[in-house]
Amino acid sequence: MPTSMTPAENRHLSKSLVFPLLFVASIWLVQIAQYGLRLDLGDWGILPRTPIGLGGILFAPFLHGGWGHLAANTVPFFVLSLAIFYFYPRVAVRSMVLMYFVSGFLVWIFANPAYHIGASYVVYAMLSFVFWNGVFRRSAYSILLALLVLSIYGGMFQGIAPSLENEINHISWQSHLIGGFVGIFAAYYYKEELEISELTRDMQTEEAKQYFFTRDVFEQTIAERQQAEEERQLREWEARKNDNPYFGTWYTSSTDV
Repeated sequence: MPTSMTPAENRHLSKSLVFPLLFVASIWLVQIAQYGLRLDLGDWGILPRTPIGLGGILFAPFLHGGWGHLAANTVPFFVLSLAIFYFYPRVAVRSMVLMYFVSGFLVWIFANPAYHIGASYVVYAMLSFVFWNGVFRRSAYSILLALLVLSIYGGMFQGIAPSLENEINHISWQSHLIGGFVGIFAAYYYKEELEISELTRDMQTEEAKQYFFTRDVFEQTIAERQQAEEERQLREWEARKNDNPYFGTWYTSSTDV
């Protein structure tokens, strides 16, 4: 982030910090209460495919199995949620709601029959969301942010596959995997709602220079791409003809003069 910030940027940063700070403070207060009052709130987590486990969709991210579990989720949750609210304010609230509740609901449907607690599946959803925004949006800063997040938290992806280590440590790799898929869906669903900085003419020009493919190239059929290319060439030809009235007359036969 810039070292010298304008008042508007300071206000934006302050607003972006509200949710990350409130959530982190909440999960630490819950853990302190569990420890101080000798409570075990694990059965408030998600218990898949049971009516009582539905409440865990709301409560599970606030519950952790110990201080290590809590600490492991605190920093990535804070960093990733701050990145989402700071860089993607137009869709931050909606994407967080989607990732929080849809991930939890899918864990309730598909995960193994045990109590699932902790904010890690939301963390994986946010990590996936930030990374795949760089793929789908293709703006300069979304790609840079995706690469930065990948370089810092890329090692977390080992938590989305079944392994002996995950089984020994009681790590819910199913919920991590589900969160990752929901993050991809959220990034794709909101990819057209670009931020103001992504809509500037300079950014669009820079993107056109840097990237061969357009945003929707993978959604177009071969015929549609061919038609779009023909239309582009026609527009270019007409623009050049308008600049030079003699442009394009080379093909005229002398018999036509």
